[in-house]
Amino acid sequence: MAASSRRFPLRSSLSTRRVLRNLVAFALLYGAGLAAVWGFSLLGVSTLVAFPVFVLGVLIFVDDYFNCLTVGSVMRPVTDKHNVSRAKLAYLIDATAAPICIIAPISSWAAAVSGTVEGVNGISLFISTIPYNLYALLTILMVIFLAVTGFDFGPMRTHELNARNGDLFTTRNKVY
Repeated sequence: MAASSRRFPLRSSLSTRRVLRNLVAFALLYGAGLAAVWGFSLLGVSTLVAFPVFVLGVLIFVDDYFNCLTVGSVMRPVTDKHNVSRAKLAYLIDATAAPICIIAPISSWAAAVSGTVEGVNGISLFISTIPYNLYALLTILMVIFLAVTGFDFGPMRTHELNARNGDLFTTRNKVY
């Protein structure tokens, strides 16, 4: 009995990995990538590529790691085609994943946080704290602003200028 109970968490995590891997494969093969490519071919504007990255990140709110994995896999070919730097893609994905998962009541964050306070309904406490989560709300507003306006500053501007010339992987060894 003790041997089987020790193996149970390992089996559980392996099956969870398989499920997540299959969901990413499903998203890649059946629709998300095709819809994004089709939508961008209609737009033809590379400055608007960032907004669908944000929207897809909002739609996949179950877990922040799963969000990063799926959105990155689906949107990387699209952003590469429109010369968006990998640094900007990474920022958009990361700045969307955690804030959305932090404020979504149906997420792994909500499950973890709602079980930490004893004697109180955890999920109602979680929902009542959403307006006070300034990190998540302000980060989401910043991502929307950057995605809609196409405004870049600091090192991100350098990466984006290099990406327009075909260098998606700017490194410190290169002269800007």
